[in-house]
Amino acid sequence: MERNLSLCFVLVFLVPFSTLSFVNAEVTNISTDKQALLALKASISDDPSNILANNWSTTTSVCSWTGITCAGRHHRVTALNISNMGLTGVIPKEIGNLTQLKWMYLGNNKLQGGIPKELGNLAELETLSLKNNSLMGAIPSLIFNLSSLIFMDLSNNSLTDGLPESSFDNLSNLESLHLHDNMLHGKLPSTLSKCKKLQVLFLSFNYFTGVIPKEIGNLTQLKRMYLDNNKLQGAIPKEIGNLTRLEQLDLMHNKLQGEIPCEIGNLHNLQSLDLSLNNLVGLVPTTVFNISTMAQLGVAGNKLRGMILPSNIELPNLEFLYLGLNDFSGHFPTLSPTYPSSPI
Repeated sequence: MERNLSLCFVLVFLVPFSTLSFVNAEVTNISTDKQALLALKASISDDPSNILANNWSTTTSVCSWTGITCAGRHHRVTALNISNMGLTGVIPKEIGNLTQLKWMYLGNNKLQGGIPKELGNLAELETLSLKNNSLMGAIPSLIFNLSSLIFMDLSNNSLTDGLPESSFDNLSNLESLHLHDNMLHGKLPSTLSKCKKLQVLFLSFNYFTGVIPKEIGNLTQLKRMYLDNNKLQGAIPKEIGNLTRLEQLDLMHNKLQGEIPCEIGNLHNLQSLDLSLNNLVGLVPTTVFNISTMAQLGVAGNKLRGMILPSNIELPNLEFLYLGLNDFSGHFPTLSPTYPSSPI
C-alpha cells in the first residue's frame, strides 16, 4: 500500500512537469516569431514605401514577407533585413523572441529610442546592424553576452555611456566592431584583447578618454583600427607593433603624448598611418620609413622635430604625406612621384 501511494505521488508531480516542458517548447516557434514581427510592424510610425503595411499581413506566411528568411528544421525566422526603408519608430522588446535569428539588419532608417535589452536573448545572432539611425541611451550589457556574434555595427547613432571593463569577455567570435559616430565615453576596456578574431575596430568620433590599453597588442588578427577623434591620452603603446596584419591605423585628433614608438616599423602591411593632431614629440622613427606598403602618412599638428624626412627613403606606394605644423627642419626632399604635403 505504501509503495502504491509513493507511485501515485510521483505520477501526480510528473504531469505538471511534463506539461511545463511542453509549454516551454511552445514559447518560441514560428507563431511567436510572427507575433514578434507584428509587434515590430506596430511600432513603426512611418513606413514611407508602405512595404511593411502592404506586405506583412496576418493572412500570409511570415516566411513570405519582405525582408524575412526562414530556415532550419523547425522553419524559424533566421534573418530580418529591413534596412534602407526610411522607417520611423522604435525597436520593440518583443523582437527578443526571435530566438533563432542569425542576421538582423535594421540600418539606414530613422529608428529612435533605446536598444531593447531583450536583444540579449538572441543567442544565435551572428550579425547585428543598427547603423545610421537615431538610437539613444546605453548599449545594453546583455548584448555583450551574444557569444555567437561575428559582426556588430551600431555606428552613427546617439548612443551614450561607456563600455564596462567586462564588455568583451564573451565576444570571442567577434570579427568586426563598429561603434563610431556616437557619444560613447569612458575608458577603452582592456578586455578588447579577448576578441582574438577581431579584424576591424572602428571607434572613431566618440568621447573615449584614458589610455590605449597595451593589451590591444594581443589583437593580432586586426587589419583596420580607427580610434581617431576621441580624447585618448598617454603614450601610444609599443605593443601596437605586434599587430603585423594591420593595414590601416588612425589615431588622429586625440591627446596622445610622448614619442612615436619605433615598433610601428614592424607593421610591414601598413598602408595608412595617421597620427596627426596630437601632442607627440621627438623624432619620427626611421623604422616608419621602412614600411614599403605605406600609401598615406600623417603626422601633422604635433610637436615633432628633426629632419623632415631621411634623404634616402624609398616609399614607392606613398600618395599622401602630411607633415605641417611641427618643428621639422631641412628641405622637403625631391621624391618621385611628387608627394603632396599638407598641414592637416
